[in-house]
Amino acid sequence: MSGIRVFTFAGVPVAVSGWYLLLVAWTSWSASGNAPAGLAVTYGLLWAVILTFSLMVHEFGHAFAAKYYGLRPQVLLHGWGGLCSHDRANRDLHDVVIISAGPGVELVLGIACWIGWVVLKVAAPDLAANPAVSTAFDYLIFINIFWALVNLVPLWPLDGGQLFRLLLVRILGAAKGEKATHGVGVGIGALAALAFVSLNAWLAAIIFGMLAYSNFQAMRRGGAGGPVRKTNTFAKELLKKAEAAMERGDYREASRMGHQIRSEANVPDAMAHKVWALLAVATTRMGDFEMALSYANRAPQTSPVIRATIESLAGTGRVTEARQRLEDDKDQLAPDDRAALEALLAP
Repeated sequence: MSGIRVFTFAGVPVAVSGWYLLLVAWTSWSASGNAPAGLAVTYGLLWAVILTFSLMVHEFGHAFAAKYYGLRPQVLLHGWGGLCSHDRANRDLHDVVIISAGPGVELVLGIACWIGWVVLKVAAPDLAANPAVSTAFDYLIFINIFWALVNLVPLWPLDGGQLFRLLLVRILGAAKGEKATHGVGVGIGALAALAFVSLNAWLAAIIFGMLAYSNFQAMRRGGAGGPVRKTNTFAKELLKKAEAAMERGDYREASRMGHQIRSEANVPDAMAHKVWALLAVATTRMGDFEMALSYANRAPQTSPVIRATIESLAGTGRVTEARQRLEDDKDQLAPDDRAALEALLAP
């Protein structure tokens, strides 16, 4: 992470680049130019504080999602805004959650500010009429709604462009997906740059022009604009063997293979769900009821998993809880599973 580390929040280090200070100075100067007489400094300071606060909210949305997956995030404020870097995620779904969390939490903040502004105008109209107060709300709403929505445009490497790339790579394959992503990025970036030029928004025009150029370069040189995860065929083969072991009653072997699959990379979520279900049932049959309950909590609640949960509850002495679970979930159980459980829990 380049830049000077300034603090750590919730275990996430934050650094600031000198280029970010130039960005703040330039945009604050532009904001102060629209201020009424005597309020230029106030408007400039408001913009600097609100811009930094909003960027931190956005980047920590990414960071907390990455931290949830154990990916050691770090935040950098730089000349183009903010960046949250982290270890590589194991699955596309994790990337989707991490990428979406930034603009998602920013939009929540923006909508909350908009609602607060509407309430303030009704509850305290004199305060709302104060130029500094109204300008602060204008900045909060503009940055956290308008720019959050712009960031979701399918223009790589914006958040929307990264999500768009993940989708196209999944649908079209790696090579075609990358090419289509950057082709769309060139078109959107160029059109946006021209639109901002017409509005005399030169900083935005420069940013989108450079984004268009970076997509053009990426399209020419080829290669991946992000992770490309191939299906783990070894894990698929292991799952088939584990399911076969379950059918012949070799629960220890099935459990061993299930844990081996868990250690593999690039395991799709659908396969992971099957593994948790397999482990829940196999571990119940082996009599390790506490561990079985932890696996069952992560598995889809199918009839075999529900049966394993109820048997494990009974096996740990929580018979009343097991009977209540049977009563609550009896309609989701297959007839054979329901009959077996009713016999097990009969007084």
